[in-house]
Amino acid sequence: MQLPLVSVLIPSYNAAAYIAQTLESVLQQSWPNIEVIVVDDGSADDTVAIANRYSAANCRVIQQINVGACAARNRAFALSKGDYIQYLDADDVLHPDKIALQMEALGNLKDSRAMASGMWAHFARQIDEAVFPQQAVYKNYDMPVQLLADMWCRREMMQTSVWLTPRILIEQSSGWDERLSINQDGEFFCRMLLSASRVVFAPAKTYYRTGIANSVSRAGADIKKAESLLLSYKLYSRYTATWMHIEPLKKGLAHSLYQYIYTYYSVFPALTREAVQDVQQLNVPQSICPVGGRGFRLLCRIAGFYNALRLRQMFSGASNRVQ
Repeated sequence: MQLPLVSVLIPSYNAAAYIAQTLESVLQQSWPNIEVIVVDDGSADDTVAIANRYSAANCRVIQQINVGACAARNRAFALSKGDYIQYLDADDVLHPDKIALQMEALGNLKDSRAMASGMWAHFARQIDEAVFPQQAVYKNYDMPVQLLADMWCRREMMQTSVWLTPRILIEQSSGWDERLSINQDGEFFCRMLLSASRVVFAPAKTYYRTGIANSVSRAGADIKKAESLLLSYKLYSRYTATWMHIEPLKKGLAHSLYQYIYTYYSVFPALTREAVQDVQQLNVPQSICPVGGRGFRLLCRIAGFYNALRLRQMFSGASNRVQ
């Protein structure tokens, strides 16, 4: 009996410094039935040339013009044949047993709509630097919405490459939302989890490279990314509307919106006004979702959240005028 096929889908963009290590980590997987599809999203460096060195019957490299990571992932999925899908960013690394451990856990369930999670850790140069801290979400979930609640409320996260997802869940979805330029994975896996029957945890390790200049996870003062982040939160709210009786879920979403307002209040006022309207609908007081540093939190207790934001903006403006 043939083992299920796992498709490893890798969007790449100017990843010449890292793509070889990433591909080697995939081709060294102990799970024997794997296909690899790299979709290069218009790289201007040697990413494609390096990736092509690994081309084989089970490893293809596709090129496209630069249209974004979500579009690259969607194209890779359309070309794939796997029963299970492993999304992997072009600068991250999988432990050799990552997929095998998750497939073993899923095989024991015999549930075609179950997802597998695992462990992840940061590294900058060598994977030996990675330390895997314990997270509360490292466990099985019979109700995947509860995993969302725990992640959002506890401010824990699962990195993109952690998941192993059955093909059927992705086929029944609209794929990756190509409008998003940040929090793409959060929005996508929110939908996957709400469609899954359960989540099984396996001690499978993913290494997440940090400090990358062109990382999609960096928002900064980029209005397109700020718009994308707010849209992802609006979509969260839509997807989980029937689950808002779960207090940690509602609190976690409110915390994300308050953090957004804190971050962008002085930068993008129109967007923060939208976020204020969204968080007001949740009816979660800001006092139970503290954001900012110790000084700002103290000011909030004295003056209230929005007055504290106004005072911060006023003092920041005065400081800039003095300079």
